[in-house]
Amino acid sequence: MITWIYVLIGVAIIYLAFRFIRDAIGMPLLEVKIGTEDGYNYNVEFNKLHPDAKDIEYVRLVLNYLAKILYVIDVKHENQRKFILDYIYKISADEMNAESIKTNTPIGIDMKEGKSTGKVIVGILYFKNTLTRVIKSKLPIRCYEYQLAHSIIVLINIVVEKSDNNHREYLKNSLQYMSKAYNQQSINPKEIKNVISLPNEAFLSSFI
Repeated sequence: MITWIYVLIGVAIIYLAFRFIRDAIGMPLLEVKIGTEDGYNYNVEFNKLHPDAKDIEYVRLVLNYLAKILYVIDVKHENQRKFILDYIYKISADEMNAESIKTNTPIGIDMKEGKSTGKVIVGILYFKNTLTRVIKSKLPIRCYEYQLAHSIIVLINIVVEKSDNNHREYLKNSLQYMSKAYNQQSINPKEIKNVISLPNEAFLSSFI
């Protein structure tokens, strides 16, 4: 009898620990998988993880994914971070539509929405509260050269194609906010607090 009591207590502790971790992260909304077999041709796969996830969450996924990739890029690959920031600056200063985005896409990169294979980067967007989204990511053990930078270009291209004009405008304004923060206000992308706060600030700024 005592043994069963200990077992039940153990199960209860595990359950409560799981609930605590889940609640601390938030509720999963949207998953993206960006895969490539060669570092140039990409497949982007989306999975809605909550039935009530709205299309605006694709915009928030881009913003949080951008901040996370800028964070995980190693300092010895600073050229990739600069490449990303230059790209974000250019596209957010232009019309946010499929044509303008493709104009700014480096030659040789191809993408489509479909089953991701090869070396796959995974990002999961979580609902923390009404104002806040957070992201968890999983990277391949070894990425192709510039795969991290390319994955941002690819994700933005696909999301712009999927979005209506209002959501494209939100994305454009939010990316302008992040670009200015990183480039003019010298926000450090390697500080974890900025990975969480900046994408949410940028998104909310698009409604002002």
